[in-house]
Amino acid sequence: MSRVRGGLTADAIRHIEEEAGITLPNDAKAIWQWHNGSTDQSHPPPFWGFGYWFPDLKSAISIGRRDLDIRNSGDVNTYPDSTWLILGGGSVSVVIDITTPCRANSLAYVNEPTSSGEEYPVVTIADRIGWWCWAIEHHVYRATPTGEWQLDFTKLPTGPERHLM
Repeated sequence: MSRVRGGLTADAIRHIEEEAGITLPNDAKAIWQWHNGSTDQSHPPPFWGFGYWFPDLKSAISIGRRDLDIRNSGDVNTYPDSTWLILGGGSVSVVIDITTPCRANSLAYVNEPTSSGEEYPVVTIADRIGWWCWAIEHHVYRATPTGEWQLDFTKLPTGPERHLM
């Protein structure tokens, strides 16, 4: 747990929401109340998923805006009326669509921003984290004694859920 910051208070989150002009769903707030991101992008916390770093809330908002602007500036699949928040950054980021009302009637819509929403599994935050836990429990990824990740591709599921790891 030395690789993550302490969580934000409800007042701190409310201040960041006001500053950014957004309203976060409760499940997104709960994540940053638990921890406000990792302390080192190059060494993500072992529980967060293979290859992902966990951004602090302000970074999650600014990176989400940047990625959405890039997506909307020329991609075939645009989301002009959306607001994005980055849950996990890496070579492929995990996006939470915090648009009101959220897509798919869930508290949050999680998607990989370089694929279309129609082609990529759409799940709630809880489901996404659940799959990360499944991957750890089934030794798809595990932390070495030095805290680095090791990935065993042979243990990944073969269906579409493999993209949720």
